[in-house]
Formats: sequence, structure tokens, C-alpha cells
Amino acid sequence: VEKLKIQSDDITNLSLPKSSPLLKTLILVSKSSSATATATAIDLSGLTDLESLLIAGYSIESLDLTKLNKLKNLGAWNLGAIFPEMTDAFGTIPEKASRISEVKLPANNVIENFIMRTATLQDGKCDFDNLPKLKKFFCQSPFFSNFTFAKSTELEILYATAPTSGIKLNADLGNKPKLKDITFRNAT
Repeated sequence: VEKLKIQSDDITNLSLPKSSPLLKTLILVSKSSSATATATAIDLSGLTDLESLLIAGYSIESLDLTKLNKLKNLGAWNLGAIFPEMTDAFGTIPEKASRISEVKLPANNVIENFIMRTATLQDGKCDFDNLPKLKKFFCQSPFFSNFTFAKSTELEILYATAPTSGIKLNADLGNKPKLKDITFRNAT
């Protein structure tokens, strides 16, 4: 199967450690606005050919994507108006809040589109400086404040919103020749 959608509020452990070269898109989404499971453990180590991953409505302490070297689209929320690439990959998914505290990316990743809405991601819990193919980035997190994207020379769109009151954004966006749109909403 090329696309797999799992929709449930009760998943506490999802393990896909065996190779599945045909699977290109995985969608894990809660039925309600947020899952009833208090925390979800996810093992995607067998999905080395996965190109698109959407996780919405779940609480995850650490999302380990280090084996997913072909991943182009990573989402924890679907915002089709700004990211039609995400709608193409995942379809239309109702808005869901996620609580992903850490994201471990592959060292040689090819992520082009990154969209995340999470209440728990903080600076230092995802290596945003190592996204060399990144084109579009959207982040809504009350604690994430540093936007540098050191290796992202292809960056075209940067959208950040809703940091906690008093948190100041740090945006060092030098060497981004394709940057067309920078939006910081509800931010200082």
C-alpha cells in the first residue's frame, strides 16, 4: 500500500520496524481534537522509503525520524492554504493540536515542507539548523523562539506564530536568496 491512514484516539504504541518500501505516506490522526491516550510511543524505523508523514492530535515525548532519509513532507498539522504540498500529500485533515516535545531528524534529511503545531516543542529539541532542502516552514509553538535554519538556503516561506508572552523571537535569516515571505504572528 502506498498511503496508510490510521485514525484513533487510543493509540499508545505504534511500531513499524519492518521494511515497507511501497509505503510513501503515513497519516496518524486522532478522531477528536486530541487523543485520549496520554502519550504515544512511535517506532517508524522500518519506513526508510517514507516521503510524507503527518501526525496530528497526539502527545509524543520523542519522535525519532533518524531512519527516514527520504522524508520530504513532515507535518503535525495540516494548513493547506499556505502549504498546498501538504494537502497534495495528505488530503484535507481537520485541525488538531499535537504535543510533540522532541523531533530527531535524519542527519542527511531531504525535508522540504515542515509544518508543526505543538504546545511542547522548545528550542534545542529539533535541529532546525540541519534542514538543507527546506522550502516552507510553519511553526506554532508557545516555547519555540529561535529561527536560524543555518543550512536552509532553499527556504522560501517562514511562518511562526503564538509564542508565549514575553518570549522574544530570534530570527537570523542570512543567506536565504529564495526567501519570499516571512510572517511572525503574535510575536515580538
